[in-house]
Amino acid sequence: MADEDQEETLYHGTTYDVAQRIFARKAFEARETYFSSTRELAEFFARRSSAKSRAGHGPAVLKIVWYQSDLNAWKQNRLVLSKGFSEGDRPDLRGKTQLVFSAEAIRLLNLNMFADDLLIEPVERDARNAQRR
Repeated sequence: MADEDQEETLYHGTTYDVAQRIFARKAFEARETYFSSTRELAEFFARRSSAKSRAGHGPAVLKIVWYQSDLNAWKQNRLVLSKGFSEGDRPDLRGKTQLVFSAEAIRLLNLNMFADDLLIEPVERDARNAQRR
């Protein structure tokens, strides 16, 4: 498979109601947005978002697929930045990175992602329960 045809999968952790809105529109809101290349990290942020939700919405992860070549070009043009975690963050996050998409990168993502492959994956509220399964 040519590099330009290789697919990339990223994850976005959020609350289930927000995930449903994104899924229904097949588009993210055009603002700076964080993604992860691992489901595990996205689940962490989904649980954190859910815990902050006043309405008590459960956590969910959106799975997004598009071409690796698009992501590489956006990184090269600094529309997408890799951001690590710092000393002030939780110790278990150190060494992990998240991808920060600018509003322009989100606009391009909305145009280029495989909208039919967009998927909402519910997440256990408690990470300990998910690990026991």
